[in-house]
Amino acid sequence: VNHIGLTGGVVVAVCLLLAAGATAQDTRLLLRVHESGRYLVDGDGTPFFWLGDTAWGLFGRLSEEEAADYLDDRAAKGFNVVQAIVAWRGPLPNYQGELPWIDGDPARPNPAYFDWVARVVEMAAERDIIMALLPAWGDMVVKSEVLNEGNAYTYGSWLGARLGGYPNLVWVLGGDQPPTGYEEVFRRLA
Repeated sequence: VNHIGLTGGVVVAVCLLLAAGATAQDTRLLLRVHESGRYLVDGDGTPFFWLGDTAWGLFGRLSEEEAADYLDDRAAKGFNVVQAIVAWRGPLPNYQGELPWIDGDPARPNPAYFDWVARVVEMAAERDIIMALLPAWGDMVVKSEVLNEGNAYTYGSWLGARLGGYPNLVWVLGGDQPPTGYEEVFRRLA
């Protein structure tokens, strides 16, 4: 984790993870916080202008063809970031009917669901798009407490192991709920 901060009620973790054997081409998608702490730079140290689109339901609503069409459209319009939620509302199943967690337990991720997430992340990288991923809606921490101190570290660690090798990821924690009183859950998730 390159930087973790609390800003405007949103916990943000910018992760710099490079898979073994990554190519120079991959490094253009790597983001890190500039040493000043004031902005992001790419793998070459060039300031990164975040032009993002939000597709909350990308993993839960779109088929592969629809996701490819959406990413093609965003790339053609110059977007370089797409923000999406991994465990979408409830959570709901993806277009294949797979839920993110077995028996609704974040400590038991469903590999079939996350194969789809990984495929979309790969498709985004092919289009030079950074994925800003929220592991789950903040209300799953704050309101329902489905994601809690008991399972957040396990889920976060599993996500890191499963998706950490992709060079085009920025993790965003929280987003729809102030984390006040739940900071430890978000820290464990990070």
